[in-house]
Amino acid sequence: MKFKFKANLTGVTAELLKGAGDFAALYTEDADGTYSLPESLHGVAAAIDGVNTALGQARGEAKTLKDGQHDLSALSEYGDTVDSIVESIGTRMEALESKGGDSAAKIEAVKKGLQEAHGKLLGAKDSRISMLESGLKQQLVDNQLGTAIASHKGNAALLLPALRNMVEVTEADGKFAVRVLNDEGTERYNDAGESMTIPQLVAVMKADDSFAPCFSSDTPPGGGTPPGGNPPGGPRGGRKVDPSTMTPAQKIRAGVEAQ
Repeated sequence: MKFKFKANLTGVTAELLKGAGDFAALYTEDADGTYSLPESLHGVAAAIDGVNTALGQARGEAKTLKDGQHDLSALSEYGDTVDSIVESIGTRMEALESKGGDSAAKIEAVKKGLQEAHGKLLGAKDSRISMLESGLKQQLVDNQLGTAIASHKGNAALLLPALRNMVEVTEADGKFAVRVLNDEGTERYNDAGESMTIPQLVAVMKADDSFAPCFSSDTPPGGGTPPGGNPPGGPRGGRKVDPSTMTPAQKIRAGVEAQ
């Protein structure tokens, strides 16, 4: 995404806002017809810019590794491309092998050494690619979850650990997408029978009494019971519960009430 949030906090035109994609919904329209990002989300905007920059750098490095772009200058006497170098070395090795004796034995030793070195290089390359893809997936998940949590006025520090276990990243045609999972680990659908989106998942959690304390209350100050809270004047304690026996939702509730 080329849209830079930090440079477009206020006075954003409708045409320019299209570049923000799904994040455009976070902007509010001003009296002059332009759009601004609420000040409470400026920190989130800076974080998204940072993630997008890191994603771009990681994608570039991953592409370089996948394309196998290597410095071949040390082998220039054999050729200037991988194919020409392989062909040239193969021709020379065949000539030496045809001589037999000690030369053939040395060639076999060299072959074995090259095969082992090549195997190690491939292993290191595959490991690096796997690490980069894992990092990309984690950043993609946290980016989308963080935006949805912010739009629902949730506490990202408390909600992210639980939400990460409810989604997975899939890849199709070289593109990554975040998919919401059900309790069985398969794709979760909304009431309309469509694939559940990240914002819909966060909305479901907000409506759940177990997670409601992790969101800012929509109830106006002065009365009523906030979502997941105790009745006015009611107790917030009771007997202590062993943390090791608590569910993740109970731990989150306890952490919020202790603040």
